[in-house]
Amino acid sequence: MYSNYEVIRLIQQDSNYHIISDYVTGKALGIHIIQQPNMEKEQFFVWIMQILTQLDYITSSSGVLQDGNELQDTNDNEATDVKKTHCWKCITPFHVILKSDNTVALLNMEAKVNRKFLNQIAEHSIIKKFQLGEESGNLFYSFGKTLQFLLAKSNLSPNLTYGEERKLQKIISKCLTENHKKQYRSFANILLDFPTNYRKQNQSNPQRRNSKRFIRLIGILALVFSCGLSLYFWSMGNINNEAYFELGLSYFVMEDYEKSFEMFGKARYSGTFEDYREMASYMYGASEYTEMEMETMLRKLMKNKEKLSQEEKSCLIRVCNKLDTSYARSQVIKMGNVIVKNSSWNENINEIREILASVYQREGQYEEALEQYEELLKNQYGEELYKTVIELYQKCGKHEEALQLCVDGIFHNEKSISLGVSYISLVCQDKTITKEKKEEKIESLIERHVEILEEQRFKSLQVQYGIKVEGGSVWLEN
Repeated sequence: MYSNYEVIRLIQQDSNYHIISDYVTGKALGIHIIQQPNMEKEQFFVWIMQILTQLDYITSSSGVLQDGNELQDTNDNEATDVKKTHCWKCITPFHVILKSDNTVALLNMEAKVNRKFLNQIAEHSIIKKFQLGEESGNLFYSFGKTLQFLLAKSNLSPNLTYGEERKLQKIISKCLTENHKKQYRSFANILLDFPTNYRKQNQSNPQRRNSKRFIRLIGILALVFSCGLSLYFWSMGNINNEAYFELGLSYFVMEDYEKSFEMFGKARYSGTFEDYREMASYMYGASEYTEMEMETMLRKLMKNKEKLSQEEKSCLIRVCNKLDTSYARSQVIKMGNVIVKNSSWNENINEIREILASVYQREGQYEEALEQYEELLKNQYGEELYKTVIELYQKCGKHEEALQLCVDGIFHNEKSISLGVSYISLVCQDKTITKEKKEEKIESLIERHVEILEEQRFKSLQVQYGIKVEGGSVWLEN
């Protein structure tokens, strides 16, 4: 649903910028993407570029001027303090408004018309996920978390290329690092690191668009030509065994096991390479090794695991997870903990956390599993992840945490009936909530998701807790 907001607009005059306020119709970008995750990749990048450009302008104080006649709160007709307006401490997807013209703008944080909305989102625990610990003043950190959130919640078409993923990972890593010397100093620097194709928005000039198409065509032809040369040199044997091994590892980590098998097969002079080739074969179901033979091979490879690269450990962890013997699970825990505790942020860390958490769960080490899942929840918001963590909280006797997480899960997965039923169950179990409050909470949820009434789990809860529903009203008999 669209609402009215007051947003910041920047007007360029010579080499400086004036900030004015616009009164627009739109909705928070975070809410829009949760509700409509499918989108064109180019549109996604256009929005991110618009956010970055605005943040760059309003944080470059020497280039931002106050125009007393233009900058005002449309609600009370008083001039807005420019320092308050552009001195943002935290950016989240819910402080960015998607306007009716399909562009995005930053909320005016001081406008009265926005205060009700700002108060609502400030009370939600999700906002803390965009802050560094107890701090709220690291704008680069919160932008990194915002970019993570938007990527996690969006289904882009076409998918990100490998190069785009690496560039975005680099940006997020430099935003989230706690080493201030390595963190960005300005949003202009982030713009420089952005994927080249999206640094400038497409212009409306057809001649320019045609020019860009021509440039893209030349680029594609150049790529085809260079790939052709590469294939020629490969066929001549100019890539050494180590290079093939690295390619095999890369494909393994990307879970393209057949291609990994092929690359390892080209590096034949080492027994170690043959072992990795066999593991790739095992992962896509073509290996003739027995479970015992595979474990024996893993034991051999892990004798010197301190010398293994992170990519090699990542491969071994995946094999151990599939093997799922007592020894294999113990190795996942040992290597997985080394990676997640001692490695900087990288593209595979979440996959390793997922494997580590699932193994802890299988071993009955629920607190340890929760530690990993809680880290995943900082930038992943899927229904299944929430359901898993809620169940673990209950097993650990953390009822309050389970209930709060269920609220968060419903916020991120509005159409999830399963989480809705879990919420009702947790509310009914909570002895600290009064009967009247329980009825109010259940009624409010059913009002938004009437389809819950047809769920078998809900019908069981009705019998268990005496939940009665009639004419939109809810009461508890027990």
